[in-house]
Amino acid sequence: MTPSSPARPPNTRGNPFNRSVADVTARMMQETFPNVESSTDEYTTKYRWISDIRRLGQRLHMLETRFGEGVLGLMLDQGLAGTDVGITDKMIMTPTDIEYAEFVGILDKSQGNLLRGLSRAVLPAVQALTLGGVHEQRLFDIEKMTVDNITKYPKGSLAFLKLINEAV
Repeated sequence: MTPSSPARPPNTRGNPFNRSVADVTARMMQETFPNVESSTDEYTTKYRWISDIRRLGQRLHMLETRFGEGVLGLMLDQGLAGTDVGITDKMIMTPTDIEYAEFVGILDKSQGNLLRGLSRAVLPAVQALTLGGVHEQRLFDIEKMTVDNITKYPKGSLAFLKLINEAV
């Protein structure tokens, strides 16, 4: 079932797309929290959470589709990166769907090739994390560098991209 596949009769009132999104979210609720009664405050809270997670997944999928699977490995969490650097779920979720799509388009035009190259470079690490194992034991040149050495490379540096891709 997808948001575009109607689950209710066509004579049901309201926006068909919004109804289909609600149907998908309700089904996700049933599969994730089968014992929570729909008439409770707990259900409302969890429904809102599921709805937010679904929308976040759609936005991350949009990035992955445009720039490659590895792009998710380029997104630093503020907890790991410090308070002034990094991307939070709230940053991804704050823009409207139209604004977010426009942002991704601008990002593609301005830095798309660089992001696709970096995405390909970090894909093995992302796959090791998401698939639960490291299939190749490689040591990359970048693993032997300090943060100070890494930050000397300018943004978009082909030499840096080559360094990320080269294993010893």
